[in-house]
Amino acid sequence: MGMGICAENAFAIVSMIIFDIIPLAQLLAQTNLDLSGAVIPVLVREKAKASMKLISVLARLLGFTLIRQDSFIATNMKLAAAEKARGDAYNSSVHGVQTIQTWFQIISEDSMTFPSNVRYSAIEATMARLNEAFEPVGFAFNLTGVTRVIDKELKNWSDSDSTPLARGHRRGDYTTLNVFVVQDIPTTSEDLIAGVCHLPRHDSTALKEDCCVLTAWSLPKERFQTGPHGGRVGNTVFHEVGHWLGLRHTFTEGAGVNCDNADDMYTSDGVADTPIHLRQPLLGFEHDCGGEQPNTCPKLPGKDPWRNYMNYVSDECKSEFTPGQMARMHSWWAVRQDVARRYAQSEATSAWPASLTWTTVLLQRQRDLDVTQHTLNIASSATPPIPELLGTPPASGGPAFDVAKFQSRYKTVR
Repeated sequence: MGMGICAENAFAIVSMIIFDIIPLAQLLAQTNLDLSGAVIPVLVREKAKASMKLISVLARLLGFTLIRQDSFIATNMKLAAAEKARGDAYNSSVHGVQTIQTWFQIISEDSMTFPSNVRYSAIEATMARLNEAFEPVGFAFNLTGVTRVIDKELKNWSDSDSTPLARGHRRGDYTTLNVFVVQDIPTTSEDLIAGVCHLPRHDSTALKEDCCVLTAWSLPKERFQTGPHGGRVGNTVFHEVGHWLGLRHTFTEGAGVNCDNADDMYTSDGVADTPIHLRQPLLGFEHDCGGEQPNTCPKLPGKDPWRNYMNYVSDECKSEFTPGQMARMHSWWAVRQDVARRYAQSEATSAWPASLTWTTVLLQRQRDLDVTQHTLNIASSATPPIPELLGTPPASGGPAFDVAKFQSRYKTVR
């Protein structure tokens, strides 16, 4: 028995040297790495048979962090370098106003249970606030449609639900913002989660998990008028859409992070004009944003950006993006446009069934959400229904979705 175990261990060590260490050394030699950097993007080729975890451990032993070349962090590094090289900050005359088509989808257990009865006024208020907050950034959000989805499994969302949620229900391409409203986002931590948005990526699998999820109680003018610590809610969507447009939290993240090791692209947001700071608990300044401005890294320039949308502060305090954050969002928007162009056929087509049910909002202003449901049959090779296609009368008959009339109500909202 003992000899067998020793033989297995010896074989494992030899295999690791042949299939893991040697290919890793070849990768390092081929990529001309600058070991002075804390994080270095490396394309892990198929001949490196080890798991990504093992390769990362081996890389850390050499003093740096190994990340995928098509990952968010690697792309974020490239965007930061490009912005620095051209001295980029947001300039409305350069970037212009970009319009983002937006779908709201309300996920509930049945047609009677909350949040299926989310009021249309809550969606309107969310869109109005979203356009107001992002007007200085150069983004306008156009409400393309609202749907109601009955799904018992997804009404309480978790991160593992991203793929089935996106593949089964999302609309449009990688430039279309899909906001899914759920009853709750369960968590095992002490934090109460109001929303989650996936960061963008520059790879072929990006569309399969792309979505934003908001709890119904985080919407403005909804039944829950106060947040987890007693403050008003309704601004969560700004923070989450910031993630969707490529912004990380302004505070540094990760185990063992402190002010001395916080300034790198792996743990920070990588935006030059957001001061380095550590995460602070919400308690203490969430109601009136008064008192002394926190300064968790006093030896470093700048104090904690306690009014920044991407910090963990109460909704009442969130009121600004920095010029660097604005430029980064436009850089990531260009990435989203590129992914949408490159994977329009391969990704968007495969993500949709040949026959689907879609729900359109009636145009009458009323207290509760009112919907008319149609079935639209499309060929298996067709692209997902986008705003232009929704103007076509459904195959089953009934009133057509008047896109122009529906969208005109939101073009003036800022």
